[in-house]
Amino acid sequence: MKNKVTDIICLCLVAAFFGSLAIANIIQPERPTESLTEKRKLAVMPQFSVNSLVNGSYFKEISLFVSDTFIYRDQLVALSKKMDLLRGFNYSLGGDESFVLLDPTKKHDGDESDDISDRLNEAFDSLKNNEVSKEETKEITEKLTISKKTLKLTVGSGAALSVLSDDADFDPALAEWKVSDAAIASVSVKYDGSVDVKGISEGNCTVTCSHGGASVSCDVTVTAMNTSLSTSNDGHADFLTDGMFIYGDAVYTQGYYSPTNAETYAKTALYYKNLFGGDTRVSIVIAPVSSMVVDNPEVKAKIPDQKEILDKMSALTDPTVNFVDTYSEMYEHHDEYLFFRTDHHWTQRGAYYAYCAFARSVGFDPTSLEDFDYTLLNDSYSGSMYQYTYDERVKDFSDSIEAFVSKKPHTMTVTSQSGAVNTYDSSVLLGNNTYVAFIAGDNPCTIINVPDNPQDMTALVLKDSFGNAFVPFLCENYGNIIVVDVRYASFNIYEQFKDYDITDIIFVNNIQAANSNAWAKMYLRAVGVE
Repeated sequence: MKNKVTDIICLCLVAAFFGSLAIANIIQPERPTESLTEKRKLAVMPQFSVNSLVNGSYFKEISLFVSDTFIYRDQLVALSKKMDLLRGFNYSLGGDESFVLLDPTKKHDGDESDDISDRLNEAFDSLKNNEVSKEETKEITEKLTISKKTLKLTVGSGAALSVLSDDADFDPALAEWKVSDAAIASVSVKYDGSVDVKGISEGNCTVTCSHGGASVSCDVTVTAMNTSLSTSNDGHADFLTDGMFIYGDAVYTQGYYSPTNAETYAKTALYYKNLFGGDTRVSIVIAPVSSMVVDNPEVKAKIPDQKEILDKMSALTDPTVNFVDTYSEMYEHHDEYLFFRTDHHWTQRGAYYAYCAFARSVGFDPTSLEDFDYTLLNDSYSGSMYQYTYDERVKDFSDSIEAFVSKKPHTMTVTSQSGAVNTYDSSVLLGNNTYVAFIAGDNPCTIINVPDNPQDMTALVLKDSFGNAFVPFLCENYGNIIVVDVRYASFNIYEQFKDYDITDIIFVNNIQAANSNAWAKMYLRAVGVE
């Protein structure tokens, strides 16, 4: 009887505790909007619609909202990680700010023995057998020839159309362009008589060009990105505290080199070039990590030389792929503020010098840093390193977040992990004071359109979170920038963008990610190579 009474009392106490917690969670007056621990915006209460109710997304987003804004969530997450670290658990960090933290002195089980090389060789053979090619389709109506018979766009992206004629009196400036539904696509006529077509909303329409008594048309299809959060956990690198070190008032991470994995990464880039074919230019932009700026000889003797690593990676890369020398450009400015002290990313200033190296490698003149609009977003930023280290000294370190914004007007359309689509008037969100300010963080797909740049210049950027600070600088050169984060995108990249006349494919990864075959796997899976 005594034991039964004790059980009842314990049950009541547990019920009272969890009941009180549930009530407190429901009635909390001011729900948080941002996680200071995870450095990201939290989910918001979704707006009700019949469509969201029918497809199930409404209740899914409510569930995400409740879990994201649960009372004392940040404190509970931090406590959980502290307990796991005390128990000797290693972390594979996922989410918006995931990063591969590897101990450069140890061998990583599974990295060298994966069968991805065999699958990649099979994929190359398949390409050769299928002889994938992209031939421009033309339609001739009387004396007019249009550059494309069909055009596939995503909301927020653009493309160029033009017409030619064998009539000696043809004047492209006198050609008349019309779009059948201006709510689906817009047409902007350029000085040479060609037009830029931009996707506005989902649907089908026709763009028609008339000149004299002849006319020719292009069927335009505009779609929204059909993306969803990937349920597979590919970020399987170990979280090892001895992969970092504290020096002065900053936490530093080290480079890591795996010949096998680096070769696979290089072959993956080559596979993309062969897959997209034609004149598509493929570039690899590797971000060094923060230890590259350390000058102390005693410290440098104990850490890997990232210049040596990048030189080895370059030697493994096929000559038809552009391996960008980011290190030399960055090291010339290594006494500047290139990396955060409290976060594993580079600053946007650091990303700028990598952009300069990329721009010169493909024949562009990089815009001077002084010609961007400068904003100090945060002068007391605390990044991810305390969550990685839980070292009390890190709490005393501090950072600033600088933003350099292109003066060229542009729009950014972001498809989030939940499928929500948001459009912004800049690739840098000046209202955000964290690293998420750059292209709104990590999302399945982001499309940036710069009307003043040639609309037939389109870059496809495949990146980790280091790419976020890099991408806004591309607004200086490209009419369209498509950004895909394969950690969250479940669509087939080739099937989605094969008809977009991609000018450049740019891989942007940090030096550790490029030496861990997890990223090569995800890139290959994203084009159907399992």
